Amino acid sequence: MFRRIGLVGLAVVGFIVFIGGAVLINAEVQDYLREKAVKADIDAQIAQYNQADPILGAVIDDVAFGTKTDDWVLKQTVKDPTTGSKKIAKTVFNRNKMPHLHPSGNFRLYEFFRPDGTKERDELYFPEPQLASSVISEKSVHFFDEQGKETERRQIRADGTVGSISKGNVLTHLRADGVTLRSVQDYVDKTCRLTYFRLDGKTPWWVCLYENDRQITVHFDLDGNPYEKKFVRKHLLDGYSAGPDTKPFAYFQDTYKRADGTDDYVQTWFVVWDKAIGGTREVLERVEILDEKGRVKKLVLLDISNTLRSVQSSAEFNDDGSVLIRQYGSPNCRETELLYWPEDASKVKLTNFPAGTDQFVEPLDPRILHGFHVNMYGIDDTDKFDK
Repeated sequence: MFRRIGLVGLAVVGFIVFIGGAVLINAEVQDYLREKAVKADIDAQIAQYNQADPILGAVIDDVAFGTKTDDWVLKQTVKDPTTGSKKIAKTVFNRNKMPHLHPSGNFRLYEFFRPDGTKERDELYFPEPQLASSVISEKSVHFFDEQGKETERRQIRADGTVGSISKGNVLTHLRADGVTLRSVQDYVDKTCRLTYFRLDGKTPWWVCLYENDRQITVHFDLDGNPYEKKFVRKHLLDGYSAGPDTKPFAYFQDTYKRADGTDDYVQTWFVVWDKAIGGTREVLERVEILDEKGRVKKLVLLDISNTLRSVQSSAEFNDDGSVLIRQYGSPNCRETELLYWPEDASKVKLTNFPAGTDQFVEPLDPRILHGFHVNMYGIDDTDKFDK
Protein backbone atom coordinates (compact mmCIF):
# COMPACT_ATOMS: atom_id res chain seq x y z
CA MET A 1 0.00 0.00 0.00
CA PHE A 2 1.17 3.56 -0.60
CA ARG A 3 0.00 7.13 -1.05
CA ARG A 4 1.21 9.54 -3.67
CA ILE A 5 3.02 12.50 -2.10
CA GLY A 6 2.83 15.60 -4.25
CA LEU A 7 4.05 15.09 -7.77
CA VAL A 8 6.79 12.70 -6.75
CA GLY A 9 6.10 10.09 -4.09
CA LEU A 10 8.23 7.09 -3.20
CA ALA A 11 7.15 3.81 -1.66
CA VAL A 12 8.65 0.34 -1.54
CA VAL A 13 6.51 -2.78 -1.33
CA GLY A 14 8.35 -6.10 -1.46
CA PHE A 15 10.26 -6.21 -4.72
CA ILE A 16 8.59 -3.22 -6.35
CA VAL A 17 9.35 0.51 -6.25
CA PHE A 18 6.72 3.23 -6.83
CA ILE A 19 7.75 6.69 -8.00
CA GLY A 20 4.95 9.17 -8.56
CA GLY A 21 2.43 6.41 -9.26
CA ALA A 22 4.66 4.62 -11.79
CA VAL A 23 5.77 1.05 -11.25
CA LEU A 24 9.46 0.23 -11.50
CA ILE A 25 10.75 -3.34 -11.24
CA ASN A 26 14.05 -3.70 -9.39
CA ALA A 27 16.96 -6.01 -10.16
CA GLU A 28 15.77 -8.83 -7.88
CA VAL A 29 12.43 -9.01 -9.66
CA GLN A 30 14.20 -8.86 -13.01
CA ASP A 31 16.27 -11.88 -12.03
CA TYR A 32 13.09 -13.66 -10.95
CA LEU A 33 11.41 -12.94 -14.28
CA ARG A 34 14.49 -14.07 -16.18
CA GLU A 35 14.37 -17.37 -14.32
CA LYS A 36 10.70 -17.96 -15.12
CA ALA A 37 10.59 -16.53 -18.63
CA VAL A 38 12.58 -19.17 -20.47
CA LYS A 39 11.15 -18.30 -23.87
CA ALA A 40 10.04 -14.71 -23.29
CA ASP A 41 11.68 -11.46 -24.25
CA ILE A 42 12.72 -10.30 -20.79
CA ASP A 43 13.24 -6.65 -21.60
CA ALA A 44 9.84 -6.47 -23.28
CA GLN A 45 8.21 -8.12 -20.26
CA ILE A 46 9.79 -5.64 -17.87
CA ALA A 47 8.85 -2.70 -20.07
CA GLN A 48 5.28 -4.02 -20.16
CA TYR A 49 5.03 -3.97 -16.35
CA ASN A 50 6.65 -0.53 -16.13
CA GLN A 51 3.92 0.98 -18.27
CA ALA A 52 0.79 2.31 -16.61
CA ASP A 53 -2.14 -0.04 -17.22
CA PRO A 54 -4.95 1.92 -18.96
CA ILE A 55 -7.57 -0.33 -17.37
CA LEU A 56 -6.22 -0.12 -13.83
CA GLY A 57 -5.13 3.50 -14.04
CA ALA A 58 -1.84 4.97 -12.82
CA VAL A 59 -2.30 4.33 -9.08
CA ILE A 60 -2.04 0.69 -7.98
CA ASP A 61 -2.73 -0.17 -4.35
CA ASP A 62 -1.34 -3.68 -4.04
CA VAL A 63 1.26 -5.55 -6.08
CA ALA A 64 2.47 -9.11 -5.61
CA PHE A 65 4.56 -11.57 -7.55
CA GLY A 66 4.01 -15.32 -7.70
CA THR A 67 6.53 -17.88 -6.57
CA LYS A 68 8.16 -20.52 -8.71
CA THR A 69 5.31 -22.94 -7.95
CA ASP A 70 2.48 -20.50 -8.83
CA ASP A 71 0.87 -20.32 -12.24
CA TRP A 72 0.24 -16.61 -11.74
CA VAL A 73 3.04 -14.13 -12.30
CA LEU A 74 1.78 -10.75 -11.14
CA LYS A 75 -1.22 -9.47 -9.17
CA GLN A 76 -2.28 -5.85 -8.93
CA THR A 77 -5.28 -4.35 -7.12
CA VAL A 78 -7.04 -0.99 -7.21
CA LYS A 79 -9.37 -0.06 -4.33
CA ASP A 80 -12.18 2.46 -4.09
CA PRO A 81 -10.62 5.51 -2.35
CA THR A 82 -13.82 6.30 -0.43
CA THR A 83 -14.79 2.85 0.84
CA GLY A 84 -11.48 1.01 0.69
CA SER A 85 -13.21 -1.93 -0.98
CA LYS A 86 -11.60 -3.74 -3.90
CA LYS A 87 -12.60 -2.14 -7.21
CA ILE A 88 -10.45 -3.84 -9.87
CA ALA A 89 -8.07 -6.78 -9.60
CA LYS A 90 -5.59 -7.77 -12.29
CA THR A 91 -3.81 -11.12 -12.48
CA VAL A 92 -1.12 -11.93 -15.03
CA PHE A 93 -0.61 -15.66 -15.37
CA ASN A 94 0.22 -18.53 -17.67
CA ARG A 95 -2.02 -21.57 -18.14
CA ASN A 96 -1.34 -25.13 -16.99
CA LYS A 97 1.34 -24.01 -14.52
CA MET A 98 3.91 -23.79 -17.28
CA PRO A 99 7.40 -22.94 -16.01
CA HIS A 100 7.75 -19.94 -18.31
CA LEU A 101 5.91 -16.90 -19.54
CA HIS A 102 4.05 -17.05 -22.83
CA PRO A 103 6.37 -15.92 -25.68
CA SER A 104 3.63 -13.61 -27.01
CA GLY A 105 2.88 -12.14 -23.60
CA ASN A 106 0.65 -13.54 -20.87
CA PHE A 107 -2.96 -14.10 -19.97
CA ARG A 108 -4.35 -11.02 -18.23
CA LEU A 109 -7.43 -11.35 -16.07
CA TYR A 110 -9.26 -8.21 -14.91
CA GLU A 111 -11.95 -8.60 -12.25
CA PHE A 112 -14.41 -5.73 -11.70
CA PHE A 113 -16.27 -5.51 -8.40
CA ARG A 114 -19.45 -3.79 -7.24
CA PRO A 115 -19.35 -1.44 -4.23
CA ASP A 116 -20.66 -4.28 -2.04
CA GLY A 117 -17.64 -6.43 -2.96
CA THR A 118 -19.39 -8.89 -5.26
CA LYS A 119 -17.85 -9.46 -8.67
CA GLU A 120 -19.71 -7.80 -11.54
CA ARG A 121 -17.66 -9.14 -14.45
CA ASP A 122 -14.21 -10.29 -15.47
CA GLU A 123 -12.29 -9.86 -18.70
CA LEU A 124 -9.68 -12.40 -19.76
CA TYR A 125 -7.23 -11.14 -22.40
CA PHE A 126 -5.37 -13.82 -24.34
CA PRO A 127 -1.64 -13.55 -25.19
CA GLU A 128 -2.66 -13.58 -28.85
CA PRO A 129 -6.01 -14.02 -30.64
CA GLN A 130 -7.23 -17.57 -30.23
CA LEU A 131 -10.25 -19.72 -31.03
CA ALA A 132 -12.90 -19.61 -28.29
CA SER A 133 -16.55 -20.63 -28.84
CA SER A 134 -15.81 -20.78 -32.58
CA VAL A 135 -14.67 -17.13 -32.58
CA ILE A 136 -11.12 -15.83 -33.08
CA SER A 137 -11.10 -13.80 -29.88
CA GLU A 138 -8.87 -11.23 -28.22
CA LYS A 139 -10.67 -11.56 -24.89
CA SER A 140 -13.48 -13.36 -23.10
CA VAL A 141 -15.89 -11.39 -20.88
CA HIS A 142 -17.97 -13.05 -18.13
CA PHE A 143 -20.83 -11.35 -16.27
CA PHE A 144 -22.03 -12.38 -12.79
CA ASP A 145 -25.03 -11.69 -10.57
CA GLU A 146 -24.80 -10.71 -6.88
CA GLN A 147 -24.72 -14.37 -5.85
CA GLY A 148 -21.64 -15.03 -8.02
CA LYS A 149 -23.47 -17.03 -10.69
CA GLU A 150 -22.36 -16.45 -14.27
CA THR A 151 -25.20 -14.91 -16.29
CA GLU A 152 -23.54 -14.20 -19.63
CA ARG A 153 -20.34 -14.84 -21.53
CA ARG A 154 -19.03 -12.93 -24.54
CA GLN A 155 -16.16 -13.54 -26.95
CA ILE A 156 -14.67 -10.28 -28.24
CA ARG A 157 -12.69 -10.05 -31.47
CA ALA A 158 -9.48 -8.05 -31.83
CA ASP A 159 -11.40 -5.17 -33.47
CA GLY A 160 -13.68 -4.92 -30.43
CA THR A 161 -16.78 -6.43 -32.03
CA VAL A 162 -18.74 -9.13 -30.23
CA GLY A 163 -18.29 -12.57 -31.81
CA SER A 164 -20.57 -14.66 -29.63
CA ILE A 165 -22.89 -14.35 -26.64
CA SER A 166 -23.70 -17.25 -24.34
CA LYS A 167 -26.66 -17.03 -21.94
CA GLY A 168 -27.78 -20.18 -20.19
CA ASN A 169 -28.56 -22.77 -22.86
CA VAL A 170 -28.49 -20.26 -25.73
CA LEU A 171 -25.34 -19.59 -27.79
CA THR A 172 -25.55 -16.73 -30.31
CA HIS A 173 -22.96 -16.00 -32.99
CA LEU A 174 -22.76 -12.60 -34.67
CA ARG A 175 -21.34 -11.58 -38.01
CA ALA A 176 -18.31 -9.34 -38.52
CA ASP A 177 -20.15 -6.17 -37.47
CA GLY A 178 -20.80 -7.65 -34.02
CA VAL A 179 -24.53 -6.91 -34.32
CA THR A 180 -26.10 -8.95 -37.12
CA LEU A 181 -27.25 -12.45 -36.16
CA ARG A 182 -25.35 -15.29 -37.73
CA SER A 183 -26.67 -18.29 -35.82
CA VAL A 184 -28.52 -19.19 -32.62
CA GLN A 185 -28.09 -22.51 -30.85
CA ASP A 186 -30.29 -23.55 -27.94
CA TYR A 187 -31.13 -26.69 -26.00
CA VAL A 188 -34.62 -27.82 -25.05
CA ASP A 189 -34.71 -31.04 -23.02
CA LYS A 190 -32.41 -33.35 -25.01
CA THR A 191 -32.81 -31.58 -28.33
CA CYS A 192 -30.28 -29.11 -29.73
CA ARG A 193 -31.71 -26.58 -32.17
CA LEU A 194 -29.33 -24.64 -34.40
CA THR A 195 -30.73 -21.84 -36.59
CA TYR A 196 -28.49 -20.25 -39.20
CA PHE A 197 -29.50 -16.88 -40.71
CA ARG A 198 -28.83 -15.23 -44.02
CA LEU A 199 -26.93 -11.95 -44.35
CA ASP A 200 -29.85 -9.83 -43.14
CA GLY A 201 -29.68 -11.58 -39.76
CA LYS A 202 -33.44 -12.21 -39.86
CA THR A 203 -34.27 -14.66 -42.66
CA PRO A 204 -33.57 -18.27 -41.60
CA TRP A 205 -31.30 -20.25 -43.88
CA TRP A 206 -31.61 -23.58 -42.19
CA VAL A 207 -32.70 -25.06 -38.89
CA CYS A 208 -30.97 -28.20 -37.67
CA LEU A 209 -32.40 -30.35 -34.88
CA TYR A 210 -30.10 -32.85 -33.17
CA GLU A 211 -32.42 -35.26 -31.43
CA ASN A 212 -30.74 -38.20 -29.69
CA ASP A 213 -28.54 -39.70 -32.44
CA ARG A 214 -30.75 -38.42 -35.25
CA GLN A 215 -30.17 -35.20 -37.16
CA ILE A 216 -33.17 -33.52 -38.79
CA THR A 217 -32.58 -30.45 -40.92
CA VAL A 218 -35.19 -28.00 -42.16
CA HIS A 219 -33.89 -25.82 -45.00
CA PHE A 220 -35.18 -22.57 -46.44
CA ASP A 221 -34.80 -21.52 -50.06
CA LEU A 222 -33.66 -18.07 -51.16
CA ASP A 223 -37.25 -16.81 -50.90
CA GLY A 224 -37.54 -17.98 -47.31
CA ASN A 225 -39.84 -20.93 -48.09
CA PRO A 226 -39.10 -23.93 -45.84
CA TYR A 227 -38.56 -27.43 -47.08
CA GLU A 228 -37.44 -30.35 -44.98
CA LYS A 229 -34.63 -32.74 -45.73
CA LYS A 230 -33.43 -35.54 -43.52
CA PHE A 231 -29.90 -36.80 -43.80
CA VAL A 232 -27.61 -39.20 -41.99
CA ARG A 233 -23.92 -38.44 -41.60
CA LYS A 234 -21.39 -41.27 -41.72
CA HIS A 235 -17.79 -40.47 -40.84
CA LEU A 236 -15.26 -42.40 -42.89
CA LEU A 237 -12.47 -41.63 -40.41
CA ASP A 238 -12.43 -41.36 -36.62
CA GLY A 239 -10.32 -38.22 -36.90
CA TYR A 240 -7.44 -36.71 -38.80
CA SER A 241 -4.43 -34.45 -38.77
CA ALA A 242 -3.41 -32.46 -41.82
CA GLY A 243 -0.82 -29.97 -42.99
CA PRO A 244 0.15 -27.99 -46.11
CA ASP A 245 1.48 -31.10 -47.85
CA THR A 246 -1.53 -33.30 -47.10
CA LYS A 247 -3.45 -34.48 -50.15
CA PRO A 248 -7.28 -34.24 -50.13
CA PHE A 249 -9.01 -37.21 -48.51
CA ALA A 250 -12.61 -38.34 -47.94
CA TYR A 251 -13.87 -37.58 -44.42
CA PHE A 252 -17.63 -38.15 -44.26
CA GLN A 253 -20.75 -38.87 -46.32
CA ASP A 254 -24.19 -37.27 -45.97
CA THR A 255 -27.09 -39.39 -47.21
CA TYR A 256 -30.25 -37.37 -47.83
CA LYS A 257 -33.62 -39.06 -47.52
CA ARG A 258 -36.88 -38.78 -49.43
CA ALA A 259 -40.16 -38.31 -47.62
CA ASP A 260 -40.79 -42.09 -47.83
CA GLY A 261 -37.46 -42.80 -46.12
CA THR A 262 -35.57 -44.04 -49.19
CA ASP A 263 -32.14 -42.61 -50.03
CA ASP A 264 -32.29 -39.67 -52.44
CA TYR A 265 -28.63 -38.70 -52.90
CA VAL A 266 -25.28 -39.11 -51.17
CA GLN A 267 -22.69 -36.35 -50.75
CA THR A 268 -19.04 -37.25 -50.12
CA TRP A 269 -17.05 -34.54 -48.36
CA PHE A 270 -13.27 -34.23 -48.51
CA VAL A 271 -10.78 -32.44 -46.27
CA VAL A 272 -8.42 -30.12 -48.15
CA TRP A 273 -5.66 -27.78 -47.01
CA ASP A 274 -6.45 -24.16 -47.85
CA LYS A 275 -3.39 -21.92 -48.11
CA ALA A 276 -5.54 -18.80 -47.89
CA ILE A 277 -6.65 -19.54 -44.33
CA GLY A 278 -3.64 -21.62 -43.30
CA GLY A 279 -5.82 -24.54 -42.30
CA THR A 280 -8.23 -27.23 -43.45
CA ARG A 281 -11.72 -26.97 -44.79
CA GLU A 282 -14.35 -29.54 -45.72
CA VAL A 283 -15.52 -29.40 -49.35
CA LEU A 284 -17.96 -31.41 -51.42
CA GLU A 285 -16.16 -33.69 -53.87
CA ARG A 286 -18.95 -35.87 -55.33
CA VAL A 287 -22.69 -36.48 -55.36
CA GLU A 288 -24.41 -39.77 -56.18
CA ILE A 289 -28.10 -39.42 -57.12
CA LEU A 290 -30.07 -42.59 -56.48
CA ASP A 291 -33.31 -44.03 -57.82
CA GLU A 292 -36.05 -45.47 -55.61
CA LYS A 293 -34.27 -48.84 -55.55
CA GLY A 294 -31.00 -47.35 -54.33
CA ARG A 295 -29.18 -47.62 -57.67
CA VAL A 296 -26.93 -44.78 -58.85
CA LYS A 297 -28.59 -42.97 -61.73
CA LYS A 298 -26.21 -40.03 -61.81
CA LEU A 299 -22.73 -39.30 -60.52
CA VAL A 300 -21.34 -35.76 -60.29
CA LEU A 301 -17.69 -35.00 -59.51
CA LEU A 302 -16.61 -31.52 -58.45
CA ASP A 303 -13.26 -29.83 -58.90
CA ILE A 304 -11.87 -29.28 -55.39
CA SER A 305 -8.49 -27.96 -56.53
CA ASN A 306 -9.70 -24.35 -56.31
CA THR A 307 -12.34 -22.26 -54.58
CA LEU A 308 -14.74 -22.30 -57.55
CA ARG A 309 -15.66 -25.92 -56.78
CA SER A 310 -17.43 -26.28 -60.14
CA VAL A 311 -18.63 -29.49 -61.75
CA GLN A 312 -15.66 -31.33 -63.24
CA SER A 313 -17.46 -34.29 -64.77
CA SER A 314 -20.72 -36.22 -64.58
CA ALA A 315 -22.06 -39.62 -65.57
CA GLU A 316 -25.71 -40.43 -66.25
CA PHE A 317 -26.91 -44.04 -66.21
CA ASN A 318 -29.97 -44.17 -68.46
CA ASP A 319 -32.86 -46.63 -68.38
CA ASP A 320 -31.94 -48.01 -71.84
CA GLY A 321 -28.55 -49.12 -70.46
CA SER A 322 -26.53 -46.30 -71.98
CA VAL A 323 -24.10 -44.10 -70.09
CA LEU A 324 -23.54 -40.43 -70.84
CA ILE A 325 -20.29 -38.94 -69.56
CA ARG A 326 -19.66 -35.19 -69.61
CA GLN A 327 -16.24 -33.67 -69.10
CA TYR A 328 -15.88 -29.94 -68.34
CA GLY A 329 -12.86 -27.90 -69.35
CA SER A 330 -13.89 -24.84 -67.34
CA PRO A 331 -16.95 -23.96 -65.23
CA ASN A 332 -20.18 -24.54 -67.22
CA CYS A 333 -18.22 -25.24 -70.40
CA ARG A 334 -18.35 -28.80 -71.70
CA GLU A 335 -15.20 -30.18 -73.22
CA THR A 336 -16.50 -33.58 -74.35
CA GLU A 337 -19.61 -35.76 -74.17
CA LEU A 338 -19.33 -39.51 -74.53
CA LEU A 339 -22.45 -41.63 -75.01
CA TYR A 340 -21.90 -45.40 -75.01
CA TRP A 341 -23.58 -48.72 -74.23
CA PRO A 342 -21.49 -50.97 -71.96
CA GLU A 343 -23.17 -54.06 -73.45
CA ASP A 344 -22.53 -53.01 -77.06
CA ALA A 345 -19.05 -51.65 -77.79
CA SER A 346 -20.08 -50.70 -81.33
CA LYS A 347 -22.48 -48.06 -80.13
CA VAL A 348 -20.33 -45.06 -79.17
CA LYS A 349 -20.85 -41.36 -79.80
CA LEU A 350 -18.19 -38.77 -78.89
CA THR A 351 -18.85 -35.03 -79.13
CA ASN A 352 -16.10 -32.45 -78.71
CA PHE A 353 -16.74 -28.81 -77.84
CA PRO A 354 -14.31 -25.98 -78.73
CA ALA A 355 -12.62 -24.70 -75.60
CA GLY A 356 -14.48 -21.89 -73.90
CA THR A 357 -17.32 -21.70 -76.44
CA ASP A 358 -19.93 -23.91 -74.81
CA GLN A 359 -22.27 -22.65 -72.11
CA PHE A 360 -23.96 -25.51 -70.31
CA VAL A 361 -25.29 -25.95 -66.78
CA GLU A 362 -25.48 -29.48 -65.43
CA PRO A 363 -29.21 -30.43 -65.35
CA LEU A 364 -29.83 -31.06 -61.66
CA ASP A 365 -31.17 -29.28 -58.61
CA PRO A 366 -28.29 -26.95 -57.65
CA ARG A 367 -29.15 -27.31 -53.97
CA ILE A 368 -27.70 -30.81 -53.88
CA LEU A 369 -24.29 -29.31 -54.64
CA HIS A 370 -24.35 -27.29 -51.41
CA GLY A 371 -24.09 -28.55 -47.85
CA PHE A 372 -25.93 -26.97 -44.99
CA HIS A 373 -23.71 -27.92 -42.09
CA VAL A 374 -21.33 -24.97 -42.02
CA ASN A 375 -18.65 -23.98 -39.55
CA MET A 376 -18.80 -20.75 -37.61
CA TYR A 377 -16.21 -18.93 -39.70
CA GLY A 378 -18.53 -18.81 -42.71
CA ILE A 379 -15.94 -20.74 -44.72
CA ASP A 380 -17.94 -23.47 -46.37
CA ASP A 381 -19.29 -24.62 -49.70
CA THR A 382 -21.83 -21.79 -49.88
CA ASP A 383 -19.55 -18.77 -50.24
CA LYS A 384 -21.79 -17.03 -52.74
CA PHE A 385 -24.53 -16.81 -50.13
CA ASP A 386 -22.36 -16.24 -47.08
CA LYS A 387 -19.99 -13.29 -47.28
